Amino acid sequence: MMGVGGRFLTAANLISITRIPLSGLACLSLVHGDTAAIAVFVALAICSDWIDGMVARATRTVSDWGKVLDPLADKLGIAAFLITLTVMGRVAPWFAAVIVLRDLAIAAAGLYMVRRLPSVPSSSIWGKLSTVLVSLHLARQALAPSAQWPGTLLPGLDLLGTSALCMAVLSLALYASRALGQLGKTTGIHRKRTTCT
Repeated sequence: MMGVGGRFLTAANLISITRIPLSGLACLSLVHGDTAAIAVFVALAICSDWIDGMVARATRTVSDWGKVLDPLADKLGIAAFLITLTVMGRVAPWFAAVIVLRDLAIAAAGLYMVRRLPSVPSSSIWGKLSTVLVSLHLARQALAPSAQWPGTLLPGLDLLGTSALCMAVLSLALYASRALGQLGKTTGIHRKRTTCT
């Protein structure tokens, strides 16, 4: 059994963790209809998603904990905001279901990989782009739900929402492919060692 290694209390990890209360504050602001506060908290949450990685690299504190906390904070924050928007009727329930199930699948796979691999895989640029597009779509639905981009390509989704959905599905497929490849390599190495002994 492998595990999560490296330092937990680093500046980068703390930035990742702050994304969770920021998302909670954005949800509260959404319920109370405070548009300015929603914009501030959502912008801070999105920015923190890029800043934590830059800080980790700049301070040379990239760790397995960071690789777990960063996407976990993304998923918890997006899920909370997404559910709030869905309850308020600003996001199509089927879109919310797809995004939440996708994130649950990635989280479950990540936990499995933590137990099987010597180090935790980093999130890819496609996962980051997916998070940004989904976040932008949710922010638009929170701040200006009537400002739809041209064309309704799927039920309840305009061009921005459809782009977010497509990137989410693409990043899931690429994550699954990469995860299976890494697990396959680990299994192959383990078999070779067993054979040698």
